Amino acid sequence: MVNKASELRTILTINTVSDRGGAARASYDMLCLNLKKRGFDTYILCSQSEDANNSSIKVLGDADKNIIEAFNEAGYLDLNHNSYKIKDLDCFKKADVVHVHNLHGGYFNPTFLPELTALKPTIWTLHDEQAITGHCAYSFSCERWKTGCGNCPDLNYYPSISKDTTKYLWELKKKLYEKSDFVIVTPSNWLKERVEASMLKGKDVRCIHNGIDENIWKPYPKEQARRELNLPQDKKILLFMAQGSIHNPQKGGQYVLDAVEYFKNRQEVLFLVVGHEESLDLPNVSTKGYVRDTAELIKYYSGADLFIFPTMADNLPFVVMESMACGTPVISFNIGGVPEEIQHMESGYLARYKDLEDFIRGIELFLDDDALRNKASKAARKQFLEKFTLDKCLDNYVSLYKQVYENRLKHSHAESATCEEDLKRSVESLELNLRHSQEVLSETQAKVAITSNALRSATDELNNIKHSRSWKMVLALRKLVNMFFPDGSMRRKIAEALCNSIKMITSAVRPHDS
Repeated sequence: MVNKASELRTILTINTVSDRGGAARASYDMLCLNLKKRGFDTYILCSQSEDANNSSIKVLGDADKNIIEAFNEAGYLDLNHNSYKIKDLDCFKKADVVHVHNLHGGYFNPTFLPELTALKPTIWTLHDEQAITGHCAYSFSCERWKTGCGNCPDLNYYPSISKDTTKYLWELKKKLYEKSDFVIVTPSNWLKERVEASMLKGKDVRCIHNGIDENIWKPYPKEQARRELNLPQDKKILLFMAQGSIHNPQKGGQYVLDAVEYFKNRQEVLFLVVGHEESLDLPNVSTKGYVRDTAELIKYYSGADLFIFPTMADNLPFVVMESMACGTPVISFNIGGVPEEIQHMESGYLARYKDLEDFIRGIELFLDDDALRNKASKAARKQFLEKFTLDKCLDNYVSLYKQVYENRLKHSHAESATCEEDLKRSVESLELNLRHSQEVLSETQAKVAITSNALRSATDELNNIKHSRSWKMVLALRKLVNMFFPDGSMRRKIAEALCNSIKMITSAVRPHDS
């Protein structure tokens, strides 16, 4: 089903959703929308979307709820969905390249992966570790994913399962990957190294950093941002923003609350938690619900003095990148792909993992030193421009799209050429065998004709001999010899002598002489 057009044109993206989370930001906002601006036809296929009327968004839908519940109770994660219908969709048939992102999330059956990748050139961007574990999106300190999982220490971590089937699911993934043909992309070198140590270590793995538009994501005047957002001008604002907000243990919400407790007596410090729908009822904390508008988000980043992000596990978080683009230094833990974004003591602070005291030390250091903070603000923007711009990201992906598309096309052409060459050789062989058979037949016919002529001549000669006097003499003499010479050896000698004499006589007699 490879489209044999002369050039790459249509990209189909597959992800859980199109409008929430980092994977959606990368798959739809970063790639689909911006590739369309570059002249590509792009579609995203997902399980659900709040913008289902958009012609570029195709909603796959869920499986039967009863089937889902039955499979979930048995611990068979994602095996309850009929992903095989994807190959019959027009957006799949049109695609020159398929770019899959998060395949977990209750909408894609992994057993379809071998067929999908056989039908279309495929790239798979991993936004977490779920592809290499028995079930979890992040393994944290557990290393069972290296050897086969089983005896899972946390079945409740996303995506949760009711029974420990992690060993079976890990082994199933391994078998499916061995039968699948895809190129892997990781947004961070941290994840790339983990993938290369996993069941996917034999695959082609590339690192392409995510990117955002530097012409949109840029510093906004701090005083103006605070005024437009109704934020106080006389406070030092510490911004925290994450999907799930304080309630998401992966994003380190408890460390934020611990920091709030530590700074509770510093009246000039305000914690601003964006993405939290309800009030935290704490004197030095202000909350704001989920913000979608990019311009508004830029104002929040720009209006803050520091962005605090005590994540427990992350790939290459967009929020860190966005804060740096807006010139706001980041205080985080030294974990995952975060160190690839932040340069310690240059554009922010990387605290020792899970070390609350070091995390607070970093906040205090940058909060109380205006010169250090201002220097870090400029460094953050500079590092962003050097590594994480949208055009860099798009250029890298387009180059990879073309590579996998052309490789599959060459492979397809090579298969066709091989078939044509094999057919040509078969025809030539048949023609050669036919010519040889004709030659053999001609030789055989000639030999048959010669043999027939010889046989006719011999028959004529025999008939002549039978009617000649010499033949009659031979028969009469044979009777006399048998009568008078009963001894066999003597009889043979006399017979030979008589035959020689007869030959001499018959040579002088004409065959038909009577």
